[in-house]
Amino acid sequence: MAAAKGKRLCFLVIEVEPAQGLSTRKLLLETAKHNVITAYSGKEGTQTFDRFPQVDAVVVDSQLRDMRCEEITAKIKKRNPNIPVNALHPREELPKHVCNSDQVVVAHDPAALLKVLENFNSKAAA
Repeated sequence: MAAAKGKRLCFLVIEVEPAQGLSTRKLLLETAKHNVITAYSGKEGTQTFDRFPQVDAVVVDSQLRDMRCEEITAKIKKRNPNIPVNALHPREELPKHVCNSDQVVVAHDPAALLKVLENFNSKAAA
């Protein structure tokens, strides 16, 4: 599913594993014709969101070391309460809410992440 009405979606991905997990997610999202802005820590992620508040959604790794993911989500939602925030969680058994996010996705399933992000856009366009 491509972006609605020819618009390329733009996602901010805040990830603790730049060399492994992020490259796979970034490649998948960009192959699906989306733009990806990356950050490698909570601090960098919130600063990047301050610079690019018009992203379509944010992805936060629940295992970040410098900030709790709940704090990152709170800072992002304070700036834009309507922005979808998705948490990446390492286990198959997903808790209902991680990071006070809108959606939780298994960190090792990039295709599921793509589906969730594009689904948020479909709901917003409706």
